[in-house]
Amino acid sequence: MSTEVVFLYSYKLRFPFSLFSKFIRVKLQGDVKKRLIDLKSNIEAAQ
Repeated sequence: MSTEVVFLYSYKLRFPFSLFSKFIRVKLQGDVKKRLIDLKSNIEAAQ
């Protein structure tokens, strides 16, 4: 059995945060990947 999950994030940064948008985007992507890895590990451990 296999399940595919899609997470969509949408955001718009206002000044002055827009100056750091590339850094923030990379940071958020990394955080989401880590959370998904942890979620997968926890689900597999529970089975």
